[in-house]
Amino acid sequence: MIIPSFYGVKDVGYAKPDNTVFGNTLLRVGEVKGVIYPDSDKSISGKYIEYDVVVQHREGNVAVSKLYHNCYLADSLGGRGDSSFRTLRVPDEKKTDPSNEQGIENLGTGSKVLILCINGGHNEAVIISGIRDGGDDKKRKQKGIHLEWEFNGVRLEIADDGSFSVEKKGPTKSSGERDKTKGADEEQNTKISVDKDGSFAVRTKDNKQSVVIDHKAGTITIEGDKELTLQGKNINIGSGADEAAVLGDTLVKIMGELIDEITKLKVPTAWGPSGVPINTPKFMRIKSKLRNMLSKFIRVKKTSK
Repeated sequence: MIIPSFYGVKDVGYAKPDNTVFGNTLLRVGEVKGVIYPDSDKSISGKYIEYDVVVQHREGNVAVSKLYHNCYLADSLGGRGDSSFRTLRVPDEKKTDPSNEQGIENLGTGSKVLILCINGGHNEAVIISGIRDGGDDKKRKQKGIHLEWEFNGVRLEIADDGSFSVEKKGPTKSSGERDKTKGADEEQNTKISVDKDGSFAVRTKDNKQSVVIDHKAGTITIEGDKELTLQGKNINIGSGADEAAVLGDTLVKIMGELIDEITKLKVPTAWGPSGVPINTPKFMRIKSKLRNMLSKFIRVKKTSK
């Protein structure tokens, strides 16, 4: 095989040192090590959140790490009317010294990012995206076309059949573990899901509280572990509802008073007023059963009117 004279030989991935003012043009990978807020004396913009990022360089055959200061985070929409925002993770552990700009930094749990420099200038680094950190894709083939997204304990999943779910697991540390200092107890895990047939459900942990709209069965089920309250200026049951609901306790009280009066009933006769009804005991037995028609689970609010 003949090799043309204009071809040279070098290691794969080799790049010349960034020894020119605008020579930093390679796409680089790094880890966020510090965050600089606009009110910090270290902030350059005084307006946006900036980050210190340890970036891996390869100069010649030597791998080194350099700390890029005051990196901006790219906005995927880039407009005043349309914008997006997220914060990047700084490692919870303190295993590395971000001020050490020489040698190889041990990677931690900070956000792994990709960086490019505007016009190749080292001091104008922009974080353009993130890069995978942890986990693997060995079991994703059987899932087909799908999406999984998680931020601070909120997880979104879209499956191959079009069903999707959003789950609140609770705030997390940079390692992905629950952050109990922020109230991430085991009682969260509220999940919203839409099945492939369009059925919709909201469920808390262990399904103790839920709202389920079954598209196929045409049913709506609402469950509360302790109490279920419907609140509104007007509550209608059924389309075109036009009759008032009965207050159970009030009805029992009035019917009890009515039975009492019936048992005292006397009518005039040719021989004088009659005695009380001879079936008074039956009336009293009926009265004793009145409270059996009251629900133990449903309560109706008595208005001030």
